[in-house]
Amino acid sequence: MKTNLKNRNFIETADWSKEELESVLSAAENLKLHFGMKMPYKLLENKTLFMMFFEQSIQTCNSASAAMTQLGGHAHYYAPSRMETDHGQTPKDTGKILSRYGHGIAIKNCCYGVGNKYIKEVAHFSQIPVLNLQCDVDHPCQSTSDIMTIREKLGENLKGAKIAISWAYAKGIARPASVPQGLITLMPRFGLDVVIAHPKEFKLMPKTVETAQKFAKGQGTSFQTTDNMDDAFKDADIVYPYFWGCHEYLCEEGVAECD
Repeated sequence: MKTNLKNRNFIETADWSKEELESVLSAAENLKLHFGMKMPYKLLENKTLFMMFFEQSIQTCNSASAAMTQLGGHAHYYAPSRMETDHGQTPKDTGKILSRYGHGIAIKNCCYGVGNKYIKEVAHFSQIPVLNLQCDVDHPCQSTSDIMTIREKLGENLKGAKIAISWAYAKGIARPASVPQGLITLMPRFGLDVVIAHPKEFKLMPKTVETAQKFAKGQGTSFQTTDNMDDAFKDADIVYPYFWGCHEYLCEEGVAECD
C-alpha cells in the first residue's frame, strides 16, 4: 500500500482514505502477531506520548499507556488537576509547548460541542501528531479496533453482513454519542450494512449522520435509522449495544455548544 502516514493526526476516521485505514489495520495485525508470539517490536523506543484526559477512563487510559510501553515508549498522563487549562492555557499554548518536548499528543475531551473543536485546535498548532482518544464527535481508535475484531471473526469480505447498533439504557453518566457515531461513519466503508436503533429523542449529530449516508452510498452499502429494536436486530450478524446521552436536549438546555 502506497500510504505515508508520518506526522498525520488521527482525529476522525472520515478524514482518512480507505487505503490509509487499511494500512493502519495491517500494521495493527502485525503488531498483534508480534505481541502474541512474544517477539520484540519496540518501534517507539525513546518516544514520549502526552495524554490529556478531561474525563476519567480506565479502558482508554490503560490501553494507550500499555501500547506505548509495549512499543518501547513512555506515556505521560495528565488529568485536569495536573493541567493548566483551567486557568488560562489555550489549545494553541498546549500544542506549541508539548510539541517541543515529545513525539505525540493524545487527547480525550468528550464535552458536547467542545471536545472535537479543542482537539483540532491543539492539532493546528502542534508540530507533532495529535490522536483523538475520544471526543464528542468520534472515537476513532475504538471504531478501528472494532472493525479489526469484526474482520477477525467474519473475514475481510464483509459485503452483505449487517451490524445493528442499539441505544441501551444504563445507569450513570450520559456518555457521548461518539462511539455510535464512529461506528456509523466507519463500518459502511468496509462493506457492512448498518442499522442504528434509538429512541426518537436520542438522535445523533446531523452532520455525522450525513457523513454515514455519504459513505454508505459510495460503497454500495446501506445505512438506516429506526426506533424499533426488533427491526434493527432482524438478520443482524453483529449487535452492538451502547448508551449515549441526548444531543438535542443538551443543545436546547445550553449545556453544549451546538452549531
